[in-house]
Amino acid sequence: MSRRIFALLIASILLLASCGDSDSDSGSSDETSASPESPVDTGSDETTVADPDPGVSTDDDMADDSPDDASRDSLESGAGENANFFGLDDREDEGDADFAQEEPEFPEDRPSADVTALFVGRQIIKTADIVVEANDVRATTNDVVDTVFENGGAIWAQESQSEPTPRTVLTIRVPPLDFDRLIAAITRVPGLGVVSESTTSDDVTEVVVDLDARITAAESAVQRIQDRLDEARDLNTIFQLEEELATRQANLERLRGSRKTIGDQVALSTITLTIIELDPDRLQPEMEVVAWLGDNDDEACPGTSDLRIGADETAVLCVSVSNTGEDTLTEVTVESPTFRLRVDDFTVVEGVASLDEIKPGDDLLLTIELEADGGFINRVDASEGINIGVEVVATPVSTETIELTGGDSVFISADVDDPLPGFGDSFSSGWGAMIAVVSILMIVLGVLLPFIPIIILAVWLGRKVLVRQRERATERAAYVEAYVASQNRAQAQAAAQAQAAARAAQNPPPPPEDA
Repeated sequence: MSRRIFALLIASILLLASCGDSDSDSGSSDETSASPESPVDTGSDETTVADPDPGVSTDDDMADDSPDDASRDSLESGAGENANFFGLDDREDEGDADFAQEEPEFPEDRPSADVTALFVGRQIIKTADIVVEANDVRATTNDVVDTVFENGGAIWAQESQSEPTPRTVLTIRVPPLDFDRLIAAITRVPGLGVVSESTTSDDVTEVVVDLDARITAAESAVQRIQDRLDEARDLNTIFQLEEELATRQANLERLRGSRKTIGDQVALSTITLTIIELDPDRLQPEMEVVAWLGDNDDEACPGTSDLRIGADETAVLCVSVSNTGEDTLTEVTVESPTFRLRVDDFTVVEGVASLDEIKPGDDLLLTIELEADGGFINRVDASEGINIGVEVVATPVSTETIELTGGDSVFISADVDDPLPGFGDSFSSGWGAMIAVVSILMIVLGVLLPFIPIIILAVWLGRKVLVRQRERATERAAYVEAYVASQNRAQAQAAAQAQAAARAAQNPPPPPEDA
């Protein structure tokens, strides 16, 4: 019996000793992961590098751009401790299987993608640049600040101006898990319109790892130089070591500053929010008005731009109002001064738009019947045709001081019952024919006008040629007449001489008396 009691006592003592060791191990692990301000342990106190020559420093000993094996080991341990910071310490090796199977609990409105990125040990810098506009910049800024505080954010900086245009720039910092939720809450602030929004996610894990390695190597180099400085006795060596120590310490502080900056950017995401005053012209309200004609409702929208109907037939006028701008149009009024038609006379075709509201990209269709009566439509003579003008006025939602106007026109004519034209019609037809002839003559005159100087010159030259030809003909005729007269005279003289010779032959002269 006493042996059993002694064996139970020995087993109890061994069990208590083993439980105490397990508790002390888990307690040390908890202490390692309880400092959220330094998620990556550089291991500067435990990492040392063998110093071949404690007297004088060499370039190889103080090179910090290529970490040694001890730095790599410290880096790997730092990455593991980074995972421990987020709650993933290696508890299974310690036998705590229940903790390893537990999943951390987070609010349902936090995005699972961010949680996943954090729990795999990635270093993510998230930033957003948002530009919004509001009618009252100051009041909207106060509402945004309240929204930021309500959603776990903080105002890091604020810059405001009132001239020349009211403007506020807020720099907001927020934990990464609340980043998307805060952006959604800001964009839902009443009286605020989003102009532009851009978000970026930059994975800087490799940069952080490189900085940690450089910091570890730099700390080792500083410690080695400090040890040599403590052991140095020569003044020149002391001066050289102090100068080298100052350079290495400055480089170490620079690396630590860069690491801290990146750590702050990872720990708190940044949102830059710019609030500007609402510009009424930014929405650029525009609309397009088109009118058509048709014989019935089905053929009027769309229809034709001109139409001829019988003396007692009916036409349908269709008006289409399209919102081609970026602002909603309200208070739409339509009228036709030609027939004194008002918006109440039109019928709105069922569709996506109404007279109260035309959203961007929507169309409003209105129709009205036009009845002909012996060539008259709404007591207006349309026998010769008439233009129907349509005018539309609308008010943009963004401002009540601007009225948007648009219009279009179509041509319609109606036949007359009387087949015989009256005096007025005949006179009008004759006058129209005369106008047409005069128009044709004017056209011909206009075509010939540039050629008139040439025509005048040609006529003058032709007339001069004709006068010259006539003068030559007269001279030739006078010459021929003179020649004929001279020939006649010669022939007369010759005949007279012949006659004288014949008479002389018939009556010879008497011989002289002396013979």
